[in-house]
Amino acid sequence: RRLGDVKRMLARNTEMQAFAASASEHVEGARLLGEMEEKMRRVEENRRALIETKTLEAVQKGGKSVEEWERRLSKQQTDLKRKQHEDRIRNLVKDVQRQEEVERKLYDKARSSEEARRKQDQLVCKLQEELEARKRENAKKLRDLAITTQKVE
Repeated sequence: RRLGDVKRMLARNTEMQAFAASASEHVEGARLLGEMEEKMRRVEENRRALIETKTLEAVQKGGKSVEEWERRLSKQQTDLKRKQHEDRIRNLVKDVQRQEEVERKLYDKARSSEEARRKQDQLVCKLQEELEARKRENAKKLRDLAITTQKVE
């Protein structure tokens, strides 16, 4: 019965750990998403301000052609987008690495829990065998004692 209780407690514990890990992953993902959205909003604001500044400078200088300014602006926007994508890739790589570490830790915990359960099963079997052996010894002693007492009487 105790072994069954231990197994149920171990299974319940494993389920709770998996649930907690999953909840933690979701919270972390939501936090990262919010940070990324905020960063994208700031970058977009900076881009708009840069466009306005460059356009104003172009109008004020008047010496350079509109096409050249558009080309430069397009290149800057492309560079900005490339940097944004690189940042996102770095963040995703970090997330994947964190998730793999969490997965490895969970696997190690599950493996150690399974090993502990096996050891406990072995101990239970050993104790049961000892109990049976002692029962047989005691029964033999009782028979021998009963025979001895009958002979004495």
